[in-house]
Amino acid sequence: MSVAGDLGNVIKGELAGRENDDEIIVFETAGVATQDLVAAREIYDKAVEAGVGIQWG
Repeated sequence: MSVAGDLGNVIKGELAGRENDDEIIVFETAGVATQDLVAAREIYDKAVEAGVGIQWG
């Protein structure tokens, strides 16, 4: 396993996220609720923009 950066680098566009389905991203979050919310919102917005995921209720 190699570490290329952190989630912040991906969110800021400084580092590419997954480039294919064979790549795995491990995301660990601990301790800071504000950072968790910002990360969740960024992930959600990118999923909506890409038209992926499931929308409910």
